[in-house]
Amino acid sequence: MLNQQQRFYNQKLLIASNIAIIPLLTSFGGADASILQLYATNILSLKENEIGIVIGLPSLFIPLQLLGIYLVKRWGSKQTLRVGFALLFCLLPLMLIIPTVHKQNATLGFTLLCSTIISLHIVFNATYGVAFQPMLRESTLPNERGWFLAKMRLVVNGFNLTFFATLSMTLGAQIEIQDYAWIILVLMIYCAFGGSIIYLFKSPVDEHFSALSEHHFWHEIHESFANNQYRLLMTILILGSLSSLPLFVTYLSFGLQLDVSQISQLITLNIGGTLIGLFVWGRLIDRLGFMRVLYDILLLLVVISPLWLFVQPMALPSWSQLSLIVLGLIAVFTGFLQSGFKMALLVGVHNTVTKQTAVVALTFFNTGGMILNSLLAISVGFYLSYTLETGTIIFGAVSIDSYQMICLIGAFLCLVSAMLCRRRFSHTF
Repeated sequence: MLNQQQRFYNQKLLIASNIAIIPLLTSFGGADASILQLYATNILSLKENEIGIVIGLPSLFIPLQLLGIYLVKRWGSKQTLRVGFALLFCLLPLMLIIPTVHKQNATLGFTLLCSTIISLHIVFNATYGVAFQPMLRESTLPNERGWFLAKMRLVVNGFNLTFFATLSMTLGAQIEIQDYAWIILVLMIYCAFGGSIIYLFKSPVDEHFSALSEHHFWHEIHESFANNQYRLLMTILILGSLSSLPLFVTYLSFGLQLDVSQISQLITLNIGGTLIGLFVWGRLIDRLGFMRVLYDILLLLVVISPLWLFVQPMALPSWSQLSLIVLGLIAVFTGFLQSGFKMALLVGVHNTVTKQTAVVALTFFNTGGMILNSLLAISVGFYLSYTLETGTIIFGAVSIDSYQMICLIGAFLCLVSAMLCRRRFSHTF
């Protein structure tokens, strides 16, 4: 077990090694996939269903993340993470070749895009996606985990805010290939930095590596899912997925016809809300407990859902300014609440599972979340391609398009999740 000085040292390294993780994730479809969506809409001119396929197709390969359990058990978290950063560094430049291929042959270019995105996902999920959480667990105690996650994500999202704020000020109505080349260069520099700094990470003296046998693997899975609280957290993860605004950037671009500058401003507002949320929820999780915080956040997600009724087509002059203001509020509030929601879920899983099952339980939790988000992207992409122009319900002066319907359904599922929290832990309220 690490002493306090070693834990604080490791915590600084973990924060530094994650500094640009969000832009990296969004470049190949992780997180909100904002950079990939801008790349697909502005540089490749893909359609909604094609974007949904690109973002969602890697979900078919997410089970390969389980190979990362073997790598961590065999090599240790530190070495696995360094290998992952090195492979990502080598794969990122392929994104600059794809537009040229796509211009010559759209089918071949789209195939190369899908192959590259899948490769990036597999590498990231099987290395960073498995190795990082055990390192975080080793370097924090249960009563400091919430605030450490908040501090780390404050720094990470602070960089993300600066990154997207810079994009919003430097980009015009369209993102060009030369602009995207600078983004890729920044991400490659980050991969080199992350892989180097993680070498300094201090591991517990009692850490040992051994191959994971099939018997131990299934035993750890069974032990994880036998825990009622772990199953409840998985259920809340599933029910709360629609509240994360899937394909939000695509909707802003195709559904509301916003330009890149306006979209970047909304992304920046969302990041700003996230930063505020991290500062607020991190301390509350350690003080009130992750379940109480989850309950409060889910109810607040329900409360803000009626804001979508004030988002109307930009072609209507009387609504355009109000719609932009409301979209800004939605971006801020969603970032504020989603930051606490994800953090409370992660702290809950860390504090629920045992040391013996931590690697498997955390990997299954993250894998389940990624499969869910990817399938959601595919489903929403196809759904929007067929309904965004025609699937509008009109109530007098107010219209509700198909994306807004998704958000309202998501609010109802958040209410169901809140009821499950209260029912399961009613004695804490």
